[in-house]
Amino acid sequence: MLRLAIEREPAFRLDEREGRRTGASYTVDTLEEMILEDSAPIALLVGGDNLADFRRWHRWQRVLALARLLVINRPGTVLPADAVEHTALEWPGMELSSTWLRQQLAQGTHCRYLLPSGVWEYIHEHGLYHGDTPGE
Repeated sequence: MLRLAIEREPAFRLDEREGRRTGASYTVDTLEEMILEDSAPIALLVGGDNLADFRRWHRWQRVLALARLLVINRPGTVLPADAVEHTALEWPGMELSSTWLRQQLAQGTHCRYLLPSGVWEYIHEHGLYHGDTPGE
């Protein structure tokens, strides 16, 4: 679905290494591989909801050594005061997360215009999240 979401965005490139791994896949492993391939600085973008649990991530200190942590703060979310070093990016749009979107689809809420058309079509064709016709 990610491939479908970015297919019309030439600035984005899909990296499939985590999907090819067997067993556990950790962000730190991906970052270490990326550094070996290209020395360009890496920014890791996560939602504000991830920040509270960031110290539970596998080798989180190494993650911070390899990448600049950018955190999107959704409306109504308060970032923890004792958070790891990061740069907060304010999200001026609607409060939206993948978890919320999946819940809406499971409840049968019409979400077609919250998704790229290719992703919506894929979800609809494969009957994901809600019977055989999600969001209808």
